Amino acid sequence: MPQWRKALSVLAARSKIDSAAIFDMNGNLLSRTENFAEKQEDIMAVLHVLTSSNQLKLIKLSVFGDVFTCVCPGQAGVLLANSEGRLFVAVRTLKCMVIAFSNEEARGSCLYHVMEFCKMLESKGG
Repeated sequence: MPQWRKALSVLAARSKIDSAAIFDMNGNLLSRTENFAEKQEDIMAVLHVLTSSNQLKLIKLSVFGDVFTCVCPGQAGVLLANSEGRLFVAVRTLKCMVIAFSNEEARGSCLYHVMEFCKMLESKGG
């Protein structure tokens, strides 16, 4: 778990990310920022969406007490949605799933930071 915590600190240090967490492909929590509040059923729903071939048909997703509207259908394994000024990003790698939230008005791209973070994880075998 310490290696996941250290990796997540890299993502959380970026000013675009408000909260984030890493889960394995069974939905088990590997690491999270202090302010990330997860519900297991929501984690499993997001994991299902990211592994589903019907992802491009998704329009709304209810997670963590908010209803998020998909901003654009992205590539397989990537989800970007917003809800009242908050952005929700979920990205699946070969071995894990990263979920992050940010404020829509924060400088930079939450999606970009999470995608780059996932590339870094994959290059290190995570």
